[in-house]
Amino acid sequence: MPFLVRGEFKIEHSLVFSLVKCFKFGCVMKSAPSKKNLWNSEQLFILNEILAQLIPSGAAGKIPSAAEFGVADFISQKVENHPELKQLFAQGLNYLEDLLRQSGKTAAELSDEEWIAFVSLLEQSQQSFFEALLRSTYEGYYSESTIRPFFGLSSEPTQPEGYLVTSDDPMELDRMLEPVRQRGVCYREC
Repeated sequence: MPFLVRGEFKIEHSLVFSLVKCFKFGCVMKSAPSKKNLWNSEQLFILNEILAQLIPSGAAGKIPSAAEFGVADFISQKVENHPELKQLFAQGLNYLEDLLRQSGKTAAELSDEEWIAFVSLLEQSQQSFFEALLRSTYEGYYSESTIRPFFGLSSEPTQPEGYLVTSDDPMELDRMLEPVRQRGVCYREC
């Protein structure tokens, strides 16, 4: 199995990666890691580095990055079930490998600033791939209920109980509605 090296981590991809991040951040993933690896170890390393740039770790490392949270597994499962995404991601990751070869560096040798430039170039030159990657990253990260407590929200479903919503100040609401009232009726009576 390929190994990922990121900071203090040197862990085997997929199940072990998911378990380590859950122990580190005190969460339990509900989605199972992908059993089928669609990408080679270099592509997987590149993908995780880009995920870490799209959603970086929070201050003092208390909120996991998309890479630390295992979003690559979510993306792998999603891509596996959609042939058009599979082709788009294969082309996009091949493009990224080519960019790295042209830079003369390996993925592990790039600094954070170089990764940011790399992601910016990706956004400009491979817009369809970048949009699919960004959307999938957000879906995988924010749809997992175990991430919500890091943002002060319940890990429980939002319905039927819903989130606690504080009531608005009536004076503030009146102030905000005043321009609408002054404008008057702008619709036709039926």
